[in-house]
Amino acid sequence: MKKILAFLLAAMLLLSIVGCAAQTQSDAQPAAAEPAADTSQPTQDSVSAADGDTVTIGYYLPLSGANATYSPYYLNAINLAIKKINAEGGLNGKQIVTASYDTTSSTEEAAKVATKLVTVDKISICISSPMSSEVLASSKTLNDAGVFTMVMGISSALLDPESFEYGFRGSFNTDNTIPARLNMIDTLGAKSMAILFSRGDASITNATQFRDQSTELGYDCTAFETFDLGEMDYSAQCINIVSTNPDCVFLAVEGDYMGTCVKQLRQYGFEGTIISREELSIPQQEVAGDAMNGYAFPSLYVSWPSLEEAKPNVNEQMYSYLESYYNEYGELPASIWAYEVWDAMITLQQAAKLAGSNDPAALRDAMNQLTYTGIGGTIDYTGGRHESYSADAFNVFIYEDGKVVSFAK
Repeated sequence: MKKILAFLLAAMLLLSIVGCAAQTQSDAQPAAAEPAADTSQPTQDSVSAADGDTVTIGYYLPLSGANATYSPYYLNAINLAIKKINAEGGLNGKQIVTASYDTTSSTEEAAKVATKLVTVDKISICISSPMSSEVLASSKTLNDAGVFTMVMGISSALLDPESFEYGFRGSFNTDNTIPARLNMIDTLGAKSMAILFSRGDASITNATQFRDQSTELGYDCTAFETFDLGEMDYSAQCINIVSTNPDCVFLAVEGDYMGTCVKQLRQYGFEGTIISREELSIPQQEVAGDAMNGYAFPSLYVSWPSLEEAKPNVNEQMYSYLESYYNEYGELPASIWAYEVWDAMITLQQAAKLAGSNDPAALRDAMNQLTYTGIGGTIDYTGGRHESYSADAFNVFIYEDGKVVSFAK
């Protein structure tokens, strides 16, 4: 009897150890390039894909690494949109499930996970990374596999309808903000400008194109200063810019650098208007502090600090989205990434309704006929444009006394 009891106790102890080990493994964070946990909608484990009642959407984004700061807002917006779409019957009656991966802020990893989404997860629909460099690294794989893709990078180099037949931009094309920026310079009565840009793909392209177009119109570019990604001390660049005495400064940098660039330009004596291609996110406003006053930008969206401040300044669709986001997460999105990807997800829903199918070719053809009102205004893909918002869709804003107000046109 004692031997039997000893054996039973030993067996129970072994089972408890195995159970604890299993629990520890399941609680651990997934390694890079493994699907990210997603609890806002059914996973492929909880709803069988074999019964034909689901459609898998793949997405990839920098959840870790240098570009991960705003990814939580992006991910929240995707999950909230999926929750809404599934509650409304899904895509043509099929509930959305997801396959998602962390790019670790690496273009090499973005290329790898795109291959995995195609070969392992067998996706037919994808929401791309918001990082233009990661889209460039993955677009050929997705398009060659015939995956319908909502492209979320802002670089003008991302979309050629001939080489990216199944890609449609869900964010804005940064080149479409150039006319609004030139209009701002004209309104200011400025004759000269300096340009500060980072060595990211979209920033280099945008800074170069803006310089070329503005100089063609007769504006003087007094300085063309740049810095490497990861660099946070711009004192030499700012000193050079201020020494040329420009009427305004154009800033073409990734989001995480904006607040610091603005602050250092002010610290080294620039008092004029700083013009950028996009807003300061809420965290970057905090970095810039009072230095953000006089920062002007064209945009489709603004990151509002509160529902009360947003309500008198936004359309019905935008306020409904902000209210839903707040009710779900207890805060408002602090980056326009969350606004852009919401528009992209609703665009997908609209295209699926129009197509009457979730087949990539049907979705592609439907997009060429699609126009509707998004949270940023009129979205129009007609005429084979593959672009969401046109150049005349942008409003212009400026920070004054710590608040965003309309820039007089």
